[in-house]
Amino acid sequence: MRIIHTAHAQSVIGDAPTVLELILRVLQFLLSISSVLALVAIVFAGILYLTAGGDINRAALGKRSLIASAIGLTVIVVSLVIVTTVIGTIGA
Repeated sequence: MRIIHTAHAQSVIGDAPTVLELILRVLQFLLSISSVLALVAIVFAGILYLTAGGDINRAALGKRSLIASAIGLTVIVVSLVIVTTVIGTIGA
């Protein structure tokens, strides 16, 4: 007569991420997508600035776009640090 063990089911449930870990993973994913988009915007703004060809308005647009993209990337990185710190503090 064999006894059926249920330890495997308990370990699967025990290995599931907590709600805080799940929130952190989703936010990190969204922030990583946002950072890629910000880097693409920086590259696009740089190309726009470099190809202005003496047009002051186009050069100004490229410069403004580059500054805005850099600010956006900074906000993304700072928010990632804040979210990670808050989740780490709550989870501890």
